[in-house]
Amino acid sequence: MRRRGLLCAPFLLAAHTSLSHAFVPAHPHLSPFTSSKPSLFQHLRSSGVMPLSSVTYNSIDAAEDEDVVGKVTADPYIGTKLGTAREQFCAAMSNTAEGQAGEALKWIEEATRTQLTRGYMLTGELPCSVLQSLVMLSKAERVLEIGAYTGYSAVAMAATGAQVTTIDSFEDEPESEAIFHEGVRRSGLQIRLEKGKALAVLARLEQEVAKPFDLVFVDAEKRQQIAYYDFLMAHPRLWNPSGAICVDNTLWYSRVLRSKVEEGDDTTQAVVDFDRYVRNDPKSHVSLLPMRDGLTLIQRRRPPP
Repeated sequence: MRRRGLLCAPFLLAAHTSLSHAFVPAHPHLSPFTSSKPSLFQHLRSSGVMPLSSVTYNSIDAAEDEDVVGKVTADPYIGTKLGTAREQFCAAMSNTAEGQAGEALKWIEEATRTQLTRGYMLTGELPCSVLQSLVMLSKAERVLEIGAYTGYSAVAMAATGAQVTTIDSFEDEPESEAIFHEGVRRSGLQIRLEKGKALAVLARLEQEVAKPFDLVFVDAEKRQQIAYYDFLMAHPRLWNPSGAICVDNTLWYSRVLRSKVEEGDDTTQAVVDFDRYVRNDPKSHVSLLPMRDGLTLIQRRRPPP
């Protein structure tokens, strides 16, 4: 909130006169906030003229505050130390699971990061907390996951009491399957694994399930995401149209923000295509959350009254 009259104090006006260069932008068309030079408030703080509590401290300041980012290593998905620090704080202030399931999640995270070459692919603690909230808010009883990896998100969602079925072939990193099975065993939860190619398993499940899944979490082959989405939307026996579809990695290392995808980068192009496809589908309401590598929430639109 802006503090009215803050710069009207005499000593601030004097300081402004002596430090007017702080407001000269690096380019005539840029605002003072885009200048690489220290702001007036930064000068006042560093000179001791004003204590921190008396000035407007915001996230621009936090990005350079050693107390905030000094010991943080930037997450490659998030890209900045401040973004990583904010997500870590949010995760620490959020719930995931306690007791036996909580200990299993800790073990899965440690085993994934130390034993696998792609440990960074682990679904983060905060996204899993959000998935748990979605399961509970929607009162989902049956959850389908496409892409199990090492079981972190499956255990997290099953810890809410929902029945979780997960699909994975484990072909990309075969070593992940052993961690998955051990993590599920440690959790004490009943999680059904359907091993195989996702589209083939989806087609079989559509014929087998007695009731549709209420929530689907997709964290699998990016080049198949439109196919997964279309199949789910077309088969209400498999996915409850009043439920939700959640898709991970829809920011894809922020590469989707670039004006042009590099030639040969098929995965980024697939994510860009998926983001546009679901956003432009009149059947769906879409929200893309800037959480870690992007989490897209999809719901089928209700017919107009």
